[in-house]
Order: sequence, then structure tokens, then C-alpha cells
Amino acid sequence: MNDPLQYKRSIVRPRRRWPYVLTLLIVIAGGLAYGVFFTPFFRVQDIRIEYASRPAGEGALVLPIHSLDEEARAALTLNIIAFLQSSNFRLFSLLGEEFTLAWPSTTLPPEFLTAKAPYATNIRIQRSFFDRLVRIVITPRNPVGIWCSLELIPEVGGMSTSTDPGNGQKKCWWFDREGVAGEAAPATSGNLTINVQDSSGFDASVDRMILDAIQLRNFLKILDILKEAEIEIRSFTLNDRRLQEIETSAIASMPRLHFSLRNDPSFALSALEELKKIGLNKLNYADLRVAGRVYYTTK
Repeated sequence: MNDPLQYKRSIVRPRRRWPYVLTLLIVIAGGLAYGVFFTPFFRVQDIRIEYASRPAGEGALVLPIHSLDEEARAALTLNIIAFLQSSNFRLFSLLGEEFTLAWPSTTLPPEFLTAKAPYATNIRIQRSFFDRLVRIVITPRNPVGIWCSLELIPEVGGMSTSTDPGNGQKKCWWFDREGVAGEAAPATSGNLTINVQDSSGFDASVDRMILDAIQLRNFLKILDILKEAEIEIRSFTLNDRRLQEIETSAIASMPRLHFSLRNDPSFALSALEELKKIGLNKLNYADLRVAGRVYYTTK
């Protein structure tokens, strides 16, 4: 018999908390969505192209800072945006370039540099939420000298083959030891900076090599040989690429030196030492195109 004064044991059921958790998550997601899409905090205010600082003493020359003009900067930015959209950066493809959150902090691959930015050895993308900035940091190639050539002027019918200096405009680029013509350089023809005056009509645009691999190797050897021989000649002339030859430009008290770009010029060091004994200021011309031989004329 049950005691009427005895309380029945109540069954305590656990409270359901998941509706509160779900509500909290919805509020947080809504806040984030509002912050991203309806406030300026996550929107890109500026995209800056900057140059990475080069360690002291690195490179034969110093590239001018911000030497990319506005058109080249705009083209680089558009190429990077197109690359990110076509790559596996899903957040960038979803949100677009307007949002700082979408930009990845990454280094662009070598194939992009080869195709779109041959003047750079490295390009990094950095983002700053606080400043609402995206930085594109370029590490430029280490320049060796300046390569100048004529800009071809198209004739009627879209063809242009003239090599007459009167039919073209002089354009110059910095080039490195890999033979890549990079950023635009000031026109020069003196002996202060290594420079090549290419009158063959070749268009050394930023996405082309100034010489093929063998000719480039031999040209760099020529530069090293002249430096080792302590001959202060830095200006060269290339008239006809089909001949695969190059000569030094006319300089006071120095003879013209004629080299082959087809053959290894290593023998020229000993030959130049012998010519120095005669006196370079007494020579008009020295032909060093044939391995093991040197031909010269005196004044």
C-alpha cells in the first residue's frame, strides 16, 4: 500500500541546448558575413607593387626603384588576378580581388615569372588586414648591363624587316647573366656601364632572351676576360646576328676588339696580355675570332 505522504521521485530530463548553440552560430556567421560584405574593414583599399631590398653588394648594378611604369604595373596586377582566379585559390575565386581575406599570402611559381614577369626572380603576395593593403613584392633580377636595340616600325601590310637606324627608335633594357632582358633602362652608349648597341633589328622585349645559350655563355666569358685582363672596355656593338660576332665600340686610346660569339673565347686572355705588351694605345684593331690566333693592325 502506497503512502500518500511519500513524494514520487521525479524524473529529471536534460535540457536541450542545441537550439541555443545553433542560434549562436547563426549570429556569429551573420556577423562575419556582415563584416566581410557590408563594412570596409575587409575590403582592399590599395594594391601596391614594391621592390624587395637587395643585400648590399649583390649584383653588378642597382636597378632604379619603381622603374616599372604605370601601364606595366597595371598589366602585372591583372595577370596576377587572372592567375589566382584560374588556380586552386577557391576563396579568391569566390570573393574576388576586392576582399583582403581572399588574397593568399603566397609566392608566385616560376612558370608565372617566365610567362608574365621575366624581369623578376621572385614575386610574393602579402596582405595586411589592418591597413587594408595587398602588397606585391618583386625581387628583380641582378643586372649585368644594358642591351639597346632598335624598335621595329611596322611597314604597310604589318611586316617590318628594316634595320636602318632611321626607321626605328632606340630602346634599352637591363639584362642579367641568364640573358633575360628585363626592365626598361636609360639609353646609353658610353663606357661607364656595360652596354651592347644591337643594330641588327632584333627586338629585345622583356619576354625574350638577348642571345641564345651558347652565344650568351661566350659573351659573358668575354666580359670576364676583359675584366681579368684589366681592360676598361664596357661598350659593345652587334651589327649582324647571323655572323654571331660582336666587337667593342670605338673608345679613345683603345683598339676595337673583335670576338666570335660562336666559339669559346677563353684563349683571348693570353692573347690580350701579349697585346698589352705591344701597347693597346698603339693598335687600331685586334681580331680575336679564331681560337689560338690574333690578328691586329697598328696605327
